[in-house]
Amino acid sequence: MKSVGTAASALGLRNRATAIIFVGAALGTTGLFAAFSLGPIVAVQITGSDGTAGLPGAAAVLGVALGAFFLSAIMVRRGRGPGLATGYGIGAVGAALVVISIERSSFSIVLVGMLLIGAAHASNQLARFAAADMHPVERRGIVLSWIVWAGTIGAILGPGSLALLRGPARALGLDPIAGGFVGGGILFVVALVACAVGLRGPAIRGLADDDSAIAPVTKPAILPMMRLPHARLALVVAVAAQVSMVSVMTMTPLHIRHSGVGLGSVGLVMSAHFAGMFGLAPVAGKLNARFGTTPVMLAGGAMLALASSLAAAIPAGSAPLLMIPLLALGVGWSLCFVAASALLTRDLSYTERARLQGGVESIVWASSALASIGSGAVVAWAGYPELCLIAAMVALFAVIFAWSQRGILVSGTPASTV
Repeated sequence: MKSVGTAASALGLRNRATAIIFVGAALGTTGLFAAFSLGPIVAVQITGSDGTAGLPGAAAVLGVALGAFFLSAIMVRRGRGPGLATGYGIGAVGAALVVISIERSSFSIVLVGMLLIGAAHASNQLARFAAADMHPVERRGIVLSWIVWAGTIGAILGPGSLALLRGPARALGLDPIAGGFVGGGILFVVALVACAVGLRGPAIRGLADDDSAIAPVTKPAILPMMRLPHARLALVVAVAAQVSMVSVMTMTPLHIRHSGVGLGSVGLVMSAHFAGMFGLAPVAGKLNARFGTTPVMLAGGAMLALASSLAAAIPAGSAPLLMIPLLALGVGWSLCFVAASALLTRDLSYTERARLQGGVESIVWASSALASIGSGAVVAWAGYPELCLIAAMVALFAVIFAWSQRGILVSGTPASTV
């Protein structure tokens, strides 16, 4: 009876911790996407140049890359909760800096603030691994996908609140466009408190299973682990999908804005995109468990390519029509993202997984930072349709690579472990 009670207690603790991580991710993504949607507009408002429009997004994405590496190191030493809370605290500081920068018309402070906001998104990203680690290996893909789904809340409330937050910003004597950053900063603080209080203690850390068939090591080297077939596949597809998606996503708000459409329409289009990214994540998790990683990656890459090509053909003023390819772009990314993430939860000890996950996240987001910078330059030089076509080609590369690696996996599991 004692063992039954212990198992029930562990299950209750596991479910409570997972729920707290879900709430933190939902709050964090709401704050992030409100800020991210406004980044290009703030840049052009301060500098007067379209060429700078991609830089705030690039700074945020670089912040995710640096944050993932830094926060995963904290998680290895102190546990998942302190790592997540640290990221949200950094994001709150970043949001405050952007508000100050808007008032002072300081573009350099905008970039610093967006870099720190990106670190908060590193917490959002690593949250999926934090939750998955607390469950048996066969459940991790499904649990992971539900934490990704928490971003649906942010996808709807973040960009969708841009028009509503203008009033409170005016009441505070601020530029109306600062409202999204004020709201985001408050949500980061709430997420910090939830993770700091709800995920503390040795019992929470003890939920992370070491299920590897090989003995864990104290300081595993990241690069040798990235050469493992399943880690290499996850890395390449995740990078290609991220670069393709971020390139189009970053420049779409400015593309719409230039046609004279208001912030409300910008918010609706971006909400559709973010909903596509997160809304069907549990379906992606189930598809991955049912059909295997390769088919899910192939479907995701193909959808990314198709959506990018369609976005290239739609006029900027047709905001309702742009919602369709931006929604599909999000779904395609979600399929690739969930499948690649599930591969990173297998075959290694807790310490090894945490280091590998942080390393892969850093590379993925560093690559997409370059995509954000490049997207602004491409739009200024050639145009938004040309940028979308380049993104489609990158997505097709993910399809080709996943197909070439199909023999290394069986039903989503590394073939070496089957």
